[in-house]
Amino acid sequence: MLCHRPSGLQLLSYFLTVLLFPVACFSSVSLAFPICTTCLIASYVFVYAQNIFLTFFDVSPDELVIRRKQGIKPVKFDPRRHSHVIERGFCNICQIHVKEKTKHCRRCNICVEVFDHHCIWLNNCIGKKNYRLFIVLLVSIVFLSSGATVLGFLQLLFWISDTEHMQEMSAQIFSLVIPLWVWLLASFASFASHLAIGAVTAHLLRFHIKLWKKGITTYRFIIDQRQKKTASRETISAQNEGSIERVLNEGHAVEKLGDEWRNAVLKFHNEHRRKLAKGMQPTAGEKLMPPAKDMNELEWDSDMEKEAKAFICDPTLPSVDFGVTYDSIDLSGSNFNISTRTRAVLKKWWNQAKKTDLSSDPIYDREKIREFGNMALAKNTRLACAYGSCADGGKLLCMYDQMPMPTHALYQKASVPAEICTACSVSTHCVDSLCSSRKPDGSITDKWRNAVLKFHNEHRRKLAKGMQPTAGAKLMPPAKDMNELKWDSDMEEEAKAFICDPTLPSVDFGVTYGRIDLDGSSSDIFARTRAVLNKWWNKAKKTDLSSDPIYDREKIREFGVMALAKNTRLACAYGSCADGGKLLCMYDQMVTQNELLYKKAVDGGEICTGCPTSAQCVNYLCQAK
Repeated sequence: MLCHRPSGLQLLSYFLTVLLFPVACFSSVSLAFPICTTCLIASYVFVYAQNIFLTFFDVSPDELVIRRKQGIKPVKFDPRRHSHVIERGFCNICQIHVKEKTKHCRRCNICVEVFDHHCIWLNNCIGKKNYRLFIVLLVSIVFLSSGATVLGFLQLLFWISDTEHMQEMSAQIFSLVIPLWVWLLASFASFASHLAIGAVTAHLLRFHIKLWKKGITTYRFIIDQRQKKTASRETISAQNEGSIERVLNEGHAVEKLGDEWRNAVLKFHNEHRRKLAKGMQPTAGEKLMPPAKDMNELEWDSDMEKEAKAFICDPTLPSVDFGVTYDSIDLSGSNFNISTRTRAVLKKWWNQAKKTDLSSDPIYDREKIREFGNMALAKNTRLACAYGSCADGGKLLCMYDQMPMPTHALYQKASVPAEICTACSVSTHCVDSLCSSRKPDGSITDKWRNAVLKFHNEHRRKLAKGMQPTAGAKLMPPAKDMNELKWDSDMEEEAKAFICDPTLPSVDFGVTYGRIDLDGSSSDIFARTRAVLNKWWNKAKKTDLSSDPIYDREKIREFGVMALAKNTRLACAYGSCADGGKLLCMYDQMVTQNELLYKKAVDGGEICTGCPTSAQCVNYLCQAK
């Protein structure tokens, strides 16, 4: 068996089916149904064969081959040691490179490509390699249970209506008279058991068919449901103002973070990174670490903060895009300074540098300086942290936009203080030994385009799933026909041409237009763009759209344009105008007053049912084929 953890439910399923098989065969053995009994036996053998095959099916055979070649033994899963399992397509437990959408199963301690779920009855993972076989098993069980249920019912009917004739036939088979109650009990047990198994399995099969239509996995569905509950509860708690509010999220409480706390965390990081960049950071042996040529100044990232909140109590994060530090924090008591307690944890992480000698080369070693390495990585530019109460106590989690790689240097060391900041990128300039972002000049990069496009599609997906909060602590209905957006370079040129003129000559596009702060030497254009987009999107929370998503130009002008289902193309641009920074986004369709933004779905089963024939449903959005 591949899974190293024994499953009691797996053993229970084996016991029950082994017990049920002879009962079903015994109750059905009569001269009236010889063919049915033969089919029943053949069906059971077929289902048993599939069950055994799936139980021992290797969901990742390449991994085992690599382990044998490299002599690597599977590492016992330890969430306290491995807070982030897969980083940049590399599994730190299996020590192998994995493909996108791969997840490391904590029960089996193996990587599974396109992970769907861990089946407790098979005690094996279901993923890309064996998902179809799993569906075949479900179909087989449904047919077997249906046939056995009908057979059991007929046996009961005949034994009750024609007892004497049935006893004569049974006596011919077994050469003895078996009491009537034994036949009735066996027939009823077979009928009731197969009916229950068939109903449950049919329901599970129907669930997987719905997931297949939506183009998502069971794991993705569970994460979406968790986020949906979080969105609903955040909407309710948003009605109550307070400096610290608890937002319930799947059995744990995430604190509503204040700006004072965010600033304290950000200040700690940049002060200590500046100290390191200047060559003033102590290390083991009463030595100092070398100064840095390329140490970036960090800025807060609101999107990363949301992800940190969502997984504060789950150290095995599904995301593989960020560096992560994770530890316990004392949240007991009522009157305490959370910034002071957070600083104590951050200081504990940072002081790992004093326990190993980094005076010669600042090389990353996950075993010795895991947290310090994330905090001190020079190429990081963005940061977000969150804290909350979990089942095993308070937790603090910080995320960074880059991850340190084992045996790689954390930064480019400077030989003399004069070399500090000499390796800053062209988009930054030196401010007190740190590479600080320059004022944006209006030039648009692919990274910015992707960030804008990702924001739109993520929020449209959230809306399509029925997870978008609206006024009155309610949710907007799900959508049948929400299209996925793609970037349009021609529209981008038009957006650039009229960035400073809100009275655009074109009448072919939907337009959102507003101010964006481009002032300051350390302006983060990504964070500031997201702030404007969030402002536009959040207008949905100020008017009640829970019944009908009807466009009202006065109340939801920007949101209506962004959420219009029939849009398929998008382009944005930003720049400095006479009256300040401006951000303009254009969409290929226009929305008119009192128009429905999308076709609303009655329930989750209708999502994507309104997609055009030229599109396919991919993760709740209609994606062009």
